[in-house]
Amino acid sequence: MAHLADVLTYIFENYPSKNLKSKDPLKGLSPRKIIWLAYLADWKNAILNGRQISDAAWKIMDFEPSLEPESLSDVTLFAERKSRRILTPLRTALIGNGLSRQETGLIDEVISIARNRTPEELKQLVYSTYPALSGDGKDTVDMVELARKYQDIMPQRKLQRSK
Repeated sequence: MAHLADVLTYIFENYPSKNLKSKDPLKGLSPRKIIWLAYLADWKNAILNGRQISDAAWKIMDFEPSLEPESLSDVTLFAERKSRRILTPLRTALIGNGLSRQETGLIDEVISIARNRTPEELKQLVYSTYPALSGDGKDTVDMVELARKYQDIMPQRKLQRSK
C-alpha cells in the first residue's frame, strides 16, 4: 500500500493542465480536487482489487470525504515536496514513487474521468459514491468492507477496468 503523499504527488504531477501555455503551477488543481481524486482512486481500487491504493484513513462528513488526523502528515509531506520542488519527473523516475504500474494506471483512469468534468460534476461524482452516501461522519471509512457491500447490493454495477 502506497503512502498518501505518493498518490497526491502522482496526481499533481500527472494531471493535465487545461491550457498547455498556462504558467499556473497548480494546473487548476485545488487541494480539495486533489483529495477528491485520491479518494476516487482509493474507492475504485477497493472495488476492483479489494484494497485501497493509499494508506489514507478516510472519513465522510456530509457526503464530503476528508482525512483522519493520522493521514494529515502525508498531506503535509506532499505540500513540502510541492513547495520545495524536490520531486521532479526525473527524480521520480530514478527513485520511484511507491506506486505500482497497476496503481498508476488506475489513477490515470480517475484523472481521465475527472479532467473533463466541471467542478460541480466532479462534486456530484464524489458525493454519489457508496462510501459518501453511507458515511455517518463518526468513524473511519472501511473502503474494502464498503466495496464488498456495494458489490453485494449492486452486482450489475461492478466497475470494470478500461481496456
